Amino acid sequence: MQTLYRITTIALAAVLLCVAVFSMYAFFNSGTLISDHENRTLAPYPPLTADTWFGGSYGTDLDSYLSDHVLLREALIPVTRSLEQWMRVQSKIRIIDITKSN
Repeated sequence: MQTLYRITTIALAAVLLCVAVFSMYAFFNSGTLISDHENRTLAPYPPLTADTWFGGSYGTDLDSYLSDHVLLREALIPVTRSLEQWMRVQSKIRIIDITKSN
């Protein structure tokens, strides 16, 4: 039981460390404004004001900003597209059971 607790603690700490590193990179890497792979302007850092905070738009805009400025984003876009294409090919495969009558 003690070993499971240690493994869980280490795994949780590793996940939190990864999230912290990616978030800090996104926070300090606001210099990239255009995505070469998507040919679009990336979301700017949202201004923090009382209106945006209490109106709820700050959280939404911050989520868009962090999504657009995540670490290694430009390198992961082609990988994601390849996986999506592979999943579409796999989803077209149908298994037909000829032993069952419908």
